[in-house]
Amino acid sequence: MKKLVASIKNVQFTEKSVPWILLAACILAFGLLIPNLGYFQDDWNFVFNNYAFGKKGLVEFLQYDGRPYAAWIFNTGFSILGFKPIYWHITELLIKWLTGYILWLTFQTLWPNYKWQNLVASLLFLLYPFFTLQPLAVTYTLHWTGYLLYALSIYLMLQAQKKQFWLFTILALITQAMHLFTLEFYSGIDLLRPVFLWLMLATSEISNREKIKITLHKWTPYLVLFILYFIWRGFIYQAATEGRNTFLFLTAFLSDPFSTILTTVKNSIPDLALILVSSWYKILEPTNLDFSSSANRFIFLISSISFVLFIFFFSKQKFQEKGSNHSAKQFLIVGIIALLLSLLPVYAAGFVIHTKIEPWNSRLSLGSLFGAALIVTSLVDYVIKVPKTRWIILSTIFGLLIGWHLQYTNDFRWAWDKQVDFYRQLYLRAPAITPNTAILSEEEFLSFMGDYPTAYGVNLIYTPQGDGFEITRVADYWFFPLVEFYKSFDEYLGGRPFSATRAGTSFEADPKGSIVVSFSPGFGQCLWVMRPEYASSKFLSQNMRNLTSISYVDRIQQAPQREDSFLLKYLYTNPEQDWCYYYQKADLAYQYQDWDEILDLWKTARQNDLQPGHGLELLPFIEAHAHTNDWDIAKSLTRSAQKTAQGIDPLLCDIWSRLESDSLDSEGKEGVILSVREDLRCAQE
Repeated sequence: MKKLVASIKNVQFTEKSVPWILLAACILAFGLLIPNLGYFQDDWNFVFNNYAFGKKGLVEFLQYDGRPYAAWIFNTGFSILGFKPIYWHITELLIKWLTGYILWLTFQTLWPNYKWQNLVASLLFLLYPFFTLQPLAVTYTLHWTGYLLYALSIYLMLQAQKKQFWLFTILALITQAMHLFTLEFYSGIDLLRPVFLWLMLATSEISNREKIKITLHKWTPYLVLFILYFIWRGFIYQAATEGRNTFLFLTAFLSDPFSTILTTVKNSIPDLALILVSSWYKILEPTNLDFSSSANRFIFLISSISFVLFIFFFSKQKFQEKGSNHSAKQFLIVGIIALLLSLLPVYAAGFVIHTKIEPWNSRLSLGSLFGAALIVTSLVDYVIKVPKTRWIILSTIFGLLIGWHLQYTNDFRWAWDKQVDFYRQLYLRAPAITPNTAILSEEEFLSFMGDYPTAYGVNLIYTPQGDGFEITRVADYWFFPLVEFYKSFDEYLGGRPFSATRAGTSFEADPKGSIVVSFSPGFGQCLWVMRPEYASSKFLSQNMRNLTSISYVDRIQQAPQREDSFLLKYLYTNPEQDWCYYYQKADLAYQYQDWDEILDLWKTARQNDLQPGHGLELLPFIEAHAHTNDWDIAKSLTRSAQKTAQGIDPLLCDIWSRLESDSLDSEGKEGVILSVREDLRCAQE
């Protein structure tokens, strides 16, 4: 033990340790929950288009998305990584880490004596508390690859000033072209190049006039390439979807320059406040300290461990306080310039960060992370002069940041569990659905998704790969939450078809080709495929009652489970036979009046001590027992349904009224029916 303590005391960290420190921070903040994450929102754009249409599908989709040359990243990714989410999450994390490491090398090149500041700025770049969409791994593999290419281009440009000028310049120009033409996010901070080139000359004993001349000369090839990009992006290229990622600012500026500039300045003030100040409030949200939650206890533990590790690292790192006030001022100035330039492509595309909905607005902050990290680091340097105090404060900040990233990532984890559970239960209840079916719901019940991502997921589950998608680009299914059509609901009741178009993929279905679903597992409920007769249930909202009138369950067909289903191959890796498993199987059997199958499912569920959380889920079992002359159990289940579903009585009355006429006469039937109707007060309904 003494030897262990002594060896720990003798540990020293050098610059060779930095990449591993950065990697450890990334893993603690973003990597621990990777096995439990999947696809969210825009991820499904790329998954669907590649799986359904092949490589050309992504090329065509990105034409609509306004990034025609980004397809190489995704097509390469799907060729290597496939469709299992975990591989995309690991890849995205590694690319982000490499970006932070290359930026650290860049800082070291510019400020070789500013050791701890360079490291802290790199850590802040990786952990800054604004970008919260890291769990969208497929989507942001593009963005982090673009950032990596930008960072690499800057680093290569600086190396060219020290050695092998033409080799490094050519490589820097290639990576500059790749990041510019692949993704527009970092075009603003690409204009930092003359600032970096000037800093490389800062210690030279030549006049400022000569420095300007040399800087402009060395910047020229990069400026020419940037101008070519600007001409292509601003005047030549037209996205297939009008206005998609185009330079709207340019049009506005040409028509009314004064008003456009004034509006931009007004918008920049709250945006800068959001990035530099307001975003930090989130890491101290009181709800994160509710230790009654096991997730919060785990997150607090990881934050505490991170704090200890950073304290240990800083205490064992022999930072020499060589950074001059001149270097500190450069750090701050470069950070401010970088932050302002990072907003140019945001405003050029017509976005305003603070007016966009969280967390989707955080993507617009990516370019600003670089400058914001420099600014915060320089402020720490100016304000906290005592090293031990500084290390404690920085370790606390990094511990809180890691915990905060874990906190929202855990929200994505729960969202993914719910998403997969929806696909699982839908596939159990509806092993096959007639093509051209609209799936309707009262609300968007999947977090971090939306109508078209959910539609893509459903299509991939039901349509085998290479089943005609690539020819017609017509989807077999689409998801419509009520918010998408409630204003025209009467028109749909009158026969207006449901239709949707998304980036070249279209869908259309007659209202009679729709099924209505409800999914609220947070309330202990399974997925419900609604039937028109459910409209008499008082526990349903009026909107849902209206929707059930156009739910045609005959669109659902029996079919054997396909082993090549996208769900089973790539998403659902831990089959579970819970209550909902038996309910979905029973509800499907009810549709085909397979009473014996329902009874077998009931028996097995009871043997496994499983029971429903809502009375609606007892309906197939009530009818199955009644149709097999087990009236006493049917009566008992009816009472259980009544107790666990307030407002279900009218629906139960309808069922027993139907049973009275549809079931075979048997001993005890009439007495039970009279008793149940009296209990339910059916005559009073």
